[in-house]
Amino acid sequence: MLYLVIIIAGNLLISAFNMIFDPAGFVPAGHLRIWYLAISVAFTITAVAIDGLAAFVIRKMPEKYFDPDRKHFGTSQKRIKRYRKLGIKKWKSKVPELGGFTSFHKDKVRKPNDDEYVGRYMLEACYGIVIHEASVPAGFLLIPLSLLIFMKFPVITLTVALPVAAVNAVLIYAPAMVLRYNLPKLKILRERNKSRSKNSGCF
Repeated sequence: MLYLVIIIAGNLLISAFNMIFDPAGFVPAGHLRIWYLAISVAFTITAVAIDGLAAFVIRKMPEKYFDPDRKHFGTSQKRIKRYRKLGIKKWKSKVPELGGFTSFHKDKVRKPNDDEYVGRYMLEACYGIVIHEASVPAGFLLIPLSLLIFMKFPVITLTVALPVAAVNAVLIYAPAMVLRYNLPKLKILRERNKSRSKNSGCF
């Protein structure tokens, strides 16, 4: 719900700025200023589509590239402290969880003592991290797309496409931060489960 509010508010603010100042000169060109709102919404939908395409492509990649023990998925204490300074504990529960698309929800650990479940959770978290991090630069494809479509109004790229891409980048990167923040805890849980299994096997 929070994300939807931010998206709507972002579109309204971007459109309002453009409608008030008319940087592209739509009025002298005989166009209505309401076109700014239409363009902003269109770019937002396009950004979501790009994010979805990035997710689709990455989900097709082999699982071996998403091993939780790979260096890329390490979360240093320095990074964790930075996340905490950004108040991640307060807002991480408000970040939408899209596990429904893969039939595996990551909003909470439902089977903490199940080794197979925890392993799958970590794998899905790593897929999610890469998907969200890759979607940040992918979303800025709106820039060349805007320049191509609005050749007669290049300022649209600066006043509409760029702000939409920036909002998308912030919203799409937040889930990656949450997943990275939670991954070390999952690794600890995995080790505890392994230790418990070894101890139980001794009797």
